[in-house]
Amino acid sequence: MSGNLLRGYRCTGAEGFGGGVGIGARIERKRGLRVARTLRDALTERAGGVGVSLDAYGAGWPLRIFELGVPPVDVLDEDPAALRARGAYVTRELPLSDVFGPHTAEVEALLDEVKTVRWLRPGPDATDTHIAELVAAHYAGLAAYQEVQAPRVRIVRTWHEARDLYRAMIPDYEGFLCLRAVHTGVGRVIADTTLEGAFRVALPIVNRAAFFGAYDAFWRAAGISAASGLQALPRSGRARTAGDADHAVERGARAIGALLAALDGAHPLARRASWENAHNIFTNAPDVLPNPLAHFAGAVDAGRTAAVALPRPRPIHGPQCATCREVPTFQDALVRDFLEVTTQIVDRLATMAGRQMGWEVAYLLQDEQRPNPWRPLADLWRLGACPVGSLGDVFVVFVPERLN
Repeated sequence: MSGNLLRGYRCTGAEGFGGGVGIGARIERKRGLRVARTLRDALTERAGGVGVSLDAYGAGWPLRIFELGVPPVDVLDEDPAALRARGAYVTRELPLSDVFGPHTAEVEALLDEVKTVRWLRPGPDATDTHIAELVAAHYAGLAAYQEVQAPRVRIVRTWHEARDLYRAMIPDYEGFLCLRAVHTGVGRVIADTTLEGAFRVALPIVNRAAFFGAYDAFWRAAGISAASGLQALPRSGRARTAGDADHAVERGARAIGALLAALDGAHPLARRASWENAHNIFTNAPDVLPNPLAHFAGAVDAGRTAAVALPRPRPIHGPQCATCREVPTFQDALVRDFLEVTTQIVDRLATMAGRQMGWEVAYLLQDEQRPNPWRPLADLWRLGACPVGSLGDVFVVFVPERLN
């Protein structure tokens, strides 16, 4: 290395710059090497900047951070955030603690753990007493930032109760905390530009892992509901008489095998479509969200294809029975209904999980000494419960029963 080098930074995965490239080595790229001007710029770019596909969004861990020296003669282009150069020298590798602070190991552990949380699969520790203690600890932590009053705790255990309460909450699902207290705590991280970059790396990973984990668990639980009785499914709000409901269940029960095959076939496309919705909601994208009935049409088609591959069930009635002839149409409508309601709820549930566990990351980054308001919420997810939030004077926690 010689001359006055321009200092810059680049974040990589565990492989670094490839085998045999170490400190002091020169890196060259035919199309140029992008080198961020600041640590924050390097971290933000790693977190998923403009033009990053949804497949890559949030896939920024594990993480290595290198300081690079760029000879001025190698600079090809530049912008406010980065240089593009023919080559650069690796001057040193920064320890993650330089960016993530003294709690780096805890941040790493949280990013790894979020993939294995008991999403909506409550374990034996999800007792009423333990849940109430965690909600109380959450509000005690918030009170260190802003005066708040802890509400009563209401535990919901069936999809029917959760559906009705969630519908009531949807317009305000993001406002269940004392947001002034949230902004006070998280804002202390955002005020430091380097930590903001670290937060941008950590939060999308948490959100992505939370979404996929919650979505799969929700889908499995709802599938069990379908197998154990259609009345247990989350349903749309269309009005039906008691007779209509009985008729619907009778028709659906005849096609239960085909219905479950349809749900299995629809899962991958619905998961992808629902992730796009969650991504838009999470990033507050200005685009209008597509109509779910149109958005999940491909998933319904995939489900129909899977169902058709099964042997046709033998009708209970004669071949001229109008009810039996309606089963395929009803099945498609039910699958579409299932996709619409389930994915809308999961979008919001996963967004909440990502933000709540992301606030825990923010707290760890700042090395805050006050009581931690975010850990109790993360602990509720760890139990397999869902801290839905406050509704009136109660704080609702969803702890689904195993067969519902």
